[in-house]
Amino acid sequence: MREVTEVHDQYESVFDMRYAPEQRYQVRVRSDLFNPDCWDLWEPGTKQADHRRHRFVLIDEHVDRIIGDGIRAHLTAHDITYEIETIPSGEEHKTLETVGYLLSRAMKFQLLRRAEPIIVIGGGVTCDIAGVVASLLSKGTPYVVVPTTWVGMIDAGIAIKRAVNHEGKKNAIGAYHPARAVTIVPSLLATLPRDELRWGMAEVMKIAVIQDGPRLFEILESVDNLYDRLQHATPDGDPIAYEVLVRALRGMLSALRSNPHEDSLRRWVDFAHAVSGGWELAALAEGRHFPHGQAVSCEIALMVQLACQRGEFGPEDRDRVFTVMDSLELPTWDPLMLDYETLAKSLAGTARHRDGKQHLPIPQTIGSGMFLEDVTVPELRSSIEALTAAA
Repeated sequence: MREVTEVHDQYESVFDMRYAPEQRYQVRVRSDLFNPDCWDLWEPGTKQADHRRHRFVLIDEHVDRIIGDGIRAHLTAHDITYEIETIPSGEEHKTLETVGYLLSRAMKFQLLRRAEPIIVIGGGVTCDIAGVVASLLSKGTPYVVVPTTWVGMIDAGIAIKRAVNHEGKKNAIGAYHPARAVTIVPSLLATLPRDELRWGMAEVMKIAVIQDGPRLFEILESVDNLYDRLQHATPDGDPIAYEVLVRALRGMLSALRSNPHEDSLRRWVDFAHAVSGGWELAALAEGRHFPHGQAVSCEIALMVQLACQRGEFGPEDRDRVFTVMDSLELPTWDPLMLDYETLAKSLAGTARHRDGKQHLPIPQTIGSGMFLEDVTVPELRSSIEALTAAA
């Protein structure tokens, strides 16, 4: 809806345009992506161009080795002309150089501007890289996403903003560019190694501790063998694991629905994302593999300990959180946390990113929290020392 008003005075005309575009996309949960009756990969866009079915496909190279043949057979069966480009796994590839290469390939393929969405299949890194490519191509090309990791299904794959790293800063360059549709296929979790499930569970813990109320946390606290159960996370397969998936999804989507462009920089989903990115990049510079979920897990523990030391979060609840994290094999400490120079830079960088305010979420009770604006590096160091002593 556009409303344009012209206001005159003796010097100039001022045009006040209010523009509120509707942003909407679907998140679908499917049991089988390759069912002949499932059109999720290619159906978006066909109403505009039924006569021409071209699709440019961006897929994580590891995922391509596992399900690439099935994707190719599915597209061929539906008479889709396609080109597939693989994206290397790993945070070190989330760069403008990768984006530039893929833009060149996409331009040579000559997609129709609005009627032929890019297909994106992979984890968080792939979704970010491909989303930036789509945002730049023809000043905004639609795309559809099939996240294939636990982190992707409940966080990165359904996000609206897409970004890549640049000059030592995580997610420094990007855009708000939502997918046209996202398809969640829980059966893909069965293809993942246990570590991938663990690091995704850190994002579930984030929602459980700060946002969902007690229900999600109580499930995590009471259910055994959750990683095994996630491989059957459907209403008919394992309804408890499916509830974990749905509640984590709803937590992220509620944040996007109420604040899609982050006009408010106070966001519950930023819990445990203040300094963890700095640890990731510090590890990358050292040639060490330090996954996003591992960094988030360590910061969950840090912020829980900080909240407890401030008297905002009870020690009994802190111990409950740490017990659940231990049962889920999530770390509460890592030697990288002792790099206080990185800690200080990360905290300062977060404040700059949030318009000069910290806006640090911490829990008050399990499932709800508050924001802090006055956290100091010495205070964080004290909390880290407490975690170190308990490790």
